[in-house]
Amino acid sequence: MFEARVPVRRVTLAMIAVMVMILGLSGCERSPDPNPSPDLSSRADEIGDVLSALPGVETVATYYRKDNSVQRLTYVAIMADGATDEKAIHVASTLNDEIGSEFDNFDRGLTVKQSGLTIALRTETAVESLKHLPSRLRALTSALGVGGVTWFDSWDDRYSEDILEIDSASGSPFDVITAVRDQFGSEEIQLRLDRGNDAQWSVTFPYSVQAQDKLESAVGTDLEKVMQRIEIDGDHLTNLTVTVDSGPDVVGRLEDIIDRADSGTSAPWSFNWSVGSSRSTDGNLLTGGHISVGSCDYAHDSAKEKEPSQFMTTEAIKAQTQLRDSYDTCP
Repeated sequence: MFEARVPVRRVTLAMIAVMVMILGLSGCERSPDPNPSPDLSSRADEIGDVLSALPGVETVATYYRKDNSVQRLTYVAIMADGATDEKAIHVASTLNDEIGSEFDNFDRGLTVKQSGLTIALRTETAVESLKHLPSRLRALTSALGVGGVTWFDSWDDRYSEDILEIDSASGSPFDVITAVRDQFGSEEIQLRLDRGNDAQWSVTFPYSVQAQDKLESAVGTDLEKVMQRIEIDGDHLTNLTVTVDSGPDVVGRLEDIIDRADSGTSAPWSFNWSVGSSRSTDGNLLTGGHISVGSCDYAHDSAKEKEPSQFMTTEAIKAQTQLRDSYDTCP
C-alpha cells in the first residue's frame, strides 16, 4: 500500500522529484513479516498534522508505505519564506518526539525545503544535520551563484556517501568542484552536477586538487564539448561517455580523446562513445561502443558481447575492435 496525504495547499514538481529520488534510494527489499503490524497510516497523518501546525511551516506532505517489501514513512516540510534554521530544527526534533516505537521497523525520513535548499535526511540524523548543513549549503550557493541545491543523506548500505545535487551552475564544472571541495572536500560525498545540455558530472569526494588539476589540464575546454557523462571516484576517472560527429577518421578522433583523458588519470577506466545520434536510422542499431581502458572488464557472456552485429552498426563494430586492440588488456 502506498499513500500520500497532503493538506489542501500546494505540492510542487520539485517536491515530487525529491520523493521519487528518496523512494528510489530507500526501496530496499524486506522479507515478508510473519507477524504483520497493523496499518499505521492514520497515526502517520496525525504526526503530519502536528508538523503542519509548527511555526514557520507552510506545508507538510506525508508519505506512508507499508507492504511485504517496503515499510517507509517520510515527511516533506516546505518552510515559509523567511523561516529560520531554528524552525526547521524544531520540525525535526518534533518529528523525533512524535514517532513512537510502532514505527521502529520503518525506514523514516524528513525532507526540508527552505530558501532554495532541499535537504533530505533520515530522522535519526535530521536534528544534528540541520544545525550545520543549511549554512554550509547557502555558502555554496552564494559562491556558485545558483538558486538552490539538493542534499540527500545516505539512506542505506548501497549508498555510502551523502549526495549533493547542483543544477544549472554556470562556469566550468571544475570551478563547481573547487567550490564543493571548499565546503565538503574532506568528507565522503558524491557531487552530481547537471548542466542542462552539457555533460553530466558525478564526482565522489575526497577528490584532491592535484588529481583535479591533472584531469583539467588533460581534458581542456574543447573536449568538454563532446562529453555526455563523466564519473570520478576519489582521484580516479572511472567512466567517460562522449558523442562525436560523423565523418572521416572517427577512430583517430576517438583515440585522441582516450589518450588525453588517460593522461589525466590512471587506468583502468571505461570509455563509451556514439557517433552522431546514438542509434542508426536503419535497424535502430547502436552507432558506438564500449572499451575498458587498461583492463578487460566486459560482460563477456552477454548477448551484446557474443553477437555485436545484433546491437551495433558495422562501422561501430569495426571502431570498437580497433580501439579494444589498442587500449584494453584482453588476450
